[in-house]
Amino acid sequence: MLSECILFNNMNKKVFNTDKLHKLNDPVRLNWLPPREIWTFLNLKNPKVLVDFGAGTGFFTSRMAVFAPEADIHAMDIQPEMIDYLQEHMPDTVSPMLLRGNTIPLADNSVDALWNIAVYHELEDRDIFLAEVFRILKPDGKLLIIDWEKEEPVLDAGPPLKNRISGKKIIEEVRDSGFREIRTMVTLNSHIGICGTKPQ
Repeated sequence: MLSECILFNNMNKKVFNTDKLHKLNDPVRLNWLPPREIWTFLNLKNPKVLVDFGAGTGFFTSRMAVFAPEADIHAMDIQPEMIDYLQEHMPDTVSPMLLRGNTIPLADNSVDALWNIAVYHELEDRDIFLAEVFRILKPDGKLLIIDWEKEEPVLDAGPPLKNRISGKKIIEEVRDSGFREIRTMVTLNSHIGICGTKPQ
């Protein structure tokens, strides 16, 4: 079921060109970002509510859902075309959600984990995003940011280096937003994964 909500209307002006949806669904992405490794790194125990922020076509959403069949997953995106695609292709446990405005339309302390894959560098105001994630996460909830490596990229794919954010900068921003127990996933090719936990 589609939920039309308010989130980040002006936060992300560099939206993905929907004429290139095939790139989001390219199976080679599974070699760069193996879902099982990502799920293991998150280290969740019986999550009930999950969020894929910037889900796109749900390429990773559907694969992460396999590991949490009892969880409700909100697949969020700012592009109506992506929401249409998600409605047609996602399992019943995934709820597509169109984002508009400046808040994530979920209750305080209601989410076990939120992941954001190859989107963080596109956000216009990362402070607002991080504050909203902190608000909606339960105590001990996890934020996982996976984005393109800036310092030592292995692949030719991805955004220009000038548009990428260093792992050090991401860690700094996550820590400054109140997250603790920050861990880095170093097994990815040309990507970096950073996970922070909301304190009790």
